[in-house]
Amino acid sequence: MSQEKASVTRVLMIDDHALFRESVARVLAADPQLEIEHCGSIAAALPLLGQRTFDLVLLDHDLGGERASQFLPAARQGGFAGRVLVVTAWVSGTEVRRLLQHGVAGIFLKQSPLEDLTAAIHAVMNGGNWIDKALAAREESPAGTESSAPQFNGRQRKVLRFGSVMNGIHGIISCADEERPERFSKIYLAFDEGEYYHGNNRQKDPVEAYTRPLVAKILADVSPL
Repeated sequence: MSQEKASVTRVLMIDDHALFRESVARVLAADPQLEIEHCGSIAAALPLLGQRTFDLVLLDHDLGGERASQFLPAARQGGFAGRVLVVTAWVSGTEVRRLLQHGVAGIFLKQSPLEDLTAAIHAVMNGGNWIDKALAAREESPAGTESSAPQFNGRQRKVLRFGSVMNGIHGIISCADEERPERFSKIYLAFDEGEYYHGNNRQKDPVEAYTRPLVAKILADVSPL
């Protein structure tokens, strides 16, 4: 009996869309090797992780005012030692690399079949990694082929490169367990907003729509010397 219990994977699903997470949790719970709990935010998840042991977190990338990248250092600091599989509608190539650098075990796209999610969970819990086929194909596309990723001009690419620098500094601070200066946190989050599409709108450039006005506001609030 104890051997059977030990083979069960305890899963916490974090997604702010109640209908989606409840439906997926119900389907996954039919697998006798999975025990599923779910909640709608990182703020709700962290106490659950502190109260009981989970082997795997299924983490939505865009949680309204919260981001997947914010969950990882907070969960590790709280003692979570399990694996993380990001489940998202879309994510940029830059963000894929950043999430993997933060230690996620895989990225699964929501438009994929549910049976693929079950396969991804078992693959990750067997020590492997999972990159959704659509993401892998996009990363491997040769130069000149059409891509679903946005095309940026020179100025926008400079903005994104600066965002990558911010991500690197953030990673160093997180690993050192240092407190981030308030203004740095605001700038970091501003660039984070520009690294992915919000909702299903693929027409709106996230750098222009989110990063630029946020950075402009931060700079406007800086008192002149």
